[in-house]
Formats: sequence, C-alpha cells, structure tokens
Amino acid sequence: DGDFDEDDHDKAFIEVEIIDLALRKITTFEDMAPVRIGDDVHFAFEVFNQGSVTMYNIDVVDYIPTGFELSPADGNGWTVVGDKAYNTIAGPLMPGESASIGIVLRVTPDATPDNVINGGELIAAEDGSGTERIDDDRDSEADEIADNDVWIDDEIDLTPPADEDDHDVEGVPVFDLALRKTTAQVEPVTVGDDVTYTITIFNQGNLTAENVGLIDHLPQGFALSPNDANGWTAQGDTAAIATVAGPIAPGDSAQIQIVLRVLATAEAGIWYNTTEIRSAQELGGIDRTNDDLDSTPDDDPTNDNLTDDAIDGNGLDGADEDDHDVAPVEVEIIDLALRKTTDHTAPVEDGDDVIFEIEVTNQGSIPMYNIGLIDHYPPGFVLSPNDANGWTDNGDGTASLTLPGPVMPGDHYTVGIVLQLADKVVLGTLDNVAEIVHSEDAAGNDRTLDDRDSQADTDPANDAFTDNELNEQPPVDEDDHDIATVFVQGHDLALVKKLVSTGVFEQGDTLDFELTVYNQGNLTAYDIVVTDYLPAGMHLADAGWTDNGGLLTPLAPIAA
Repeated sequence: DGDFDEDDHDKAFIEVEIIDLALRKITTFEDMAPVRIGDDVHFAFEVFNQGSVTMYNIDVVDYIPTGFELSPADGNGWTVVGDKAYNTIAGPLMPGESASIGIVLRVTPDATPDNVINGGELIAAEDGSGTERIDDDRDSEADEIADNDVWIDDEIDLTPPADEDDHDVEGVPVFDLALRKTTAQVEPVTVGDDVTYTITIFNQGNLTAENVGLIDHLPQGFALSPNDANGWTAQGDTAAIATVAGPIAPGDSAQIQIVLRVLATAEAGIWYNTTEIRSAQELGGIDRTNDDLDSTPDDDPTNDNLTDDAIDGNGLDGADEDDHDVAPVEVEIIDLALRKTTDHTAPVEDGDDVIFEIEVTNQGSIPMYNIGLIDHYPPGFVLSPNDANGWTDNGDGTASLTLPGPVMPGDHYTVGIVLQLADKVVLGTLDNVAEIVHSEDAAGNDRTLDDRDSQADTDPANDAFTDNELNEQPPVDEDDHDIATVFVQGHDLALVKKLVSTGVFEQGDTLDFELTVYNQGNLTAYDIVVTDYLPAGMHLADAGWTDNGGLLTPLAPIAA
C-alpha cells in the first residue's frame, strides 16, 4: 500500500573488491658513498596493499641493468633468468599493510651512471582462494617490460598518466671523472721550443665535481716553460701540479693547458707527456679521490693501463684507466759539432802553406744541409792561392765555405783549407779558428739557431772551447767552433836609448847615453850591430865606437 514499499522499483546488493598493489624501490642514495666497480648495493622493494583484499604470492621482477649483476652476497632468494631476477612475497599482505624484500646487486665493469638505475615491477598476485588477481589492479597493468610504464620515483599514490605505481626505479650516486690530453703540435720540436698541451676533464658521473687536482709527469728533457701562465707549480724536475677549481656538472667538461719547454738535455724521438687526476672533490668540498667509479687517482705514471685519448675504459683486463692520458710530440735534435786540426808541426816561415782540416759532425737526429763555415786566419796568413777547396776570401781576414750536404745523423764531413804565411806579423803560437755559421734541414728551413748546445756567429772570441772536444757543452766547450795552432818563429829586436848623464849641460860637456836591445822574438839573436846617428853640434867621445861620417857603430857587435 506504499507504506513500506513502493513496488514499482527494487535494488540488489553486490560486494566490491579493490585490488590495488603499489611498489616502491629504495636505497639510501643521499647517505651512501658513490659506487665503484665491484661494490655491492643493497636495494629494497616495498610492496603496499592499497586495496581491500588480502593478497598472497606476490611476484616481483627486478630488471637488472648492465651496470649491475646479482651479487653472490645476496641471500634473499632471487632467481636470475637473463637480465631479470624473480622473487615472491608469500603473504598474506593485509589491506593497508606493506612488506619488504631486499636484493643485493654488484656493480659491474660496464657500469655508467645511465645503467646503474635499477627498476622493478609487480607481475603476479593471488587472493586468498589462490585466484590470480594481478590483472584486476585498479591503476596498474602488470607485465615484464622494463620501460613501458610512466613513473615518478618513490610515488605510490598517483595513477597513469602520472605514475603507474606497480613499478619503480632507484639509482645510485656515481662519481666518475675522465681525462683526455691532446696537443696541436704536429711538427717536430727542438731545443728551446715551447709545446702547449690541452687537458680536458670530463664528468661522467651524476655528482658535481670541483677542485680536481692534476699532476703532469714531465718527459725527460722537458721542463715547465717560463711562458706557462696556467697555474702549474713545478715539483722538481719531473712533475708539475695544478688544480681545476670547477665546478664541473654531470655531463660537462673543463679544460686547462700546460706549456712545456724542450731542454738542451732532450733526446730525439717521440716523447709522451702524461697527466693524471690525483685528487678530486664533490661539490661542497667532499673528498672523492678514492670514490671514482672506474679509476684510482694517484701520482704514479706507470701503474695505469693506457689507450691514448680513450675516456670510456675501466682499467680492467688491459682496458684504459680513464683518469690519465698522454700526448706525444716528436723531438728533433739539431746538433752540429766542429773539430779543426793540422798535421803541420814545423815552424812556419814566410811563404809557407799550411793545410788545416775541418771536420763537421752531425750529432743530431736529422740530415743537415748547406752548412756554412767561416775560417778566421791567424795574423799574417792569407788564403793560399794553392787552396782548391772552394773557400771564398772575404777580404777581412776570413774565408767562407758552404757544405751542401747532406750530412746524415752520426756522420761527419771533412774539408781542408790551405793558408799561406804572407808576413810574420805576430810570432809564436797562433790560432786558426773555424766556426759553423749556418745550417738547414732537408726542407730548406734555417736551423742555425736550433743547435742544442751552440750559438752560431762570426765572432771567434766569444766561445768557450776545449781543443778538439765534440761532446761538451758551454761553459766547458761550445762545440760548433774549434782551433788549430801553428808556430811562427823569427827575430824581433827592439832598442831603447836613454840619457844617463844628468844636470844642465854646457859646451864641452860629455853626455853618456845607454842603449838597451830587447829580444822580443822567439829565436836567439847573435852579433847584433847597432848604429847611432850623431846629431849636429856633437862629436863622438867614446873609444868603443867608430864614427863613420855621422853614423856611429860599436867596435864589436853585441854578442848573444
């Protein structure tokens, strides 16, 4: 009658069950040190029952990236199939409750910041009757595909398209610096040259780096150049250090240059300059020297595997340790030496020819051409008309000659020069000096100023020398110049006359004079005859002399 039921409508009751499981994957990223190859990382899966039905036998899959592998230390019962690991939470997992399961992964030699992000997903679950219910999850679609779900890390309350909450990922901190060293110097260098190297530091990790300490190991024969203005500090003769302040963000790089000078002690060949990271910090001053993913920073240039310019190696099994690198340069040595000799041992007389030999030795590493020589004659000598060696008299007491070459490394070339004594200007031992004044390489480049231990010029008096020495350096010997000596003998008498008498003289007074003869030559003089010229107004008053019409001579010559 309508008091209790209006019979034109009715209702039926149904029970609604909510199946809703969510997963969160965690580790202690903020508190953990950056991982290194071989480290074990402990992850945990937290499974939340956000539905209304108690769930059992909840299957979890872990997508193991190439930067990880299941650690032998894992004791959580995981089964690995390919690049996936499987485990089951038996339950029961009551509505509103959660359960956790751990997994221990080991960092592999292939690790990079991109492949140490570990994800997991729920792939199966049952209710109390054993019925599979995972496909009934109200906001997730279970599968075993690692990369087809939208996700926000650690989020369990959102729904697609924001987040599919049955899947989550977790990364780990990675500190990973790599170094590459290059130089634009492609042509050979030689003594005195500066070489500029560029060092690039790459941040391959996911943490910002700063205060990266570098050490440069100087090759033998190189030193930090006085022209370097990049902040390097020399550490004795073998190394230099510098710091790149940064910051260097993940994926970015920073550069610093170093300028080295080739020393006179350098040897020819290909020389490798090595730079290595010796220390580093994470932004905020946190020391990460020992936390690099795949390198061990240190000061030792010999303990790292090396592939030039590689920055992706991990240092294992012969692979490059990417915190150090080298750059090669070729060193050419320009080094010509000269020796001058003569076999003439007898005293040289007027008109005599003396043959000198000049030997030019190539002590460098490349063939040399057009080697210019200058010969400085001893006093009284001229270029002999009998010389047939191609010398040109310069009209100033020197002669010039060019040796066309090539004079190969280690070889020598000998040329003669014939000088003639035209006048005994100076007596005694006289030096004949020869010097190298010019040289070229095979390309015709002037290499005169590149000699590593000599300075070519035309000055015979400005070089230190040790006769016939080829292997010393200044200040002992400048080996592009040498002498050979000859002996010129002859008489050289000098006379000094002085008045011995003193006072004021009058007519009829006798004046005494003294004549002294000096032998300034190198031969003993005998029977020296002196002539005195009698001035007007005076007559001879000495019985030991004879007046020969105004020419006075002693009765006997001066004995030796």
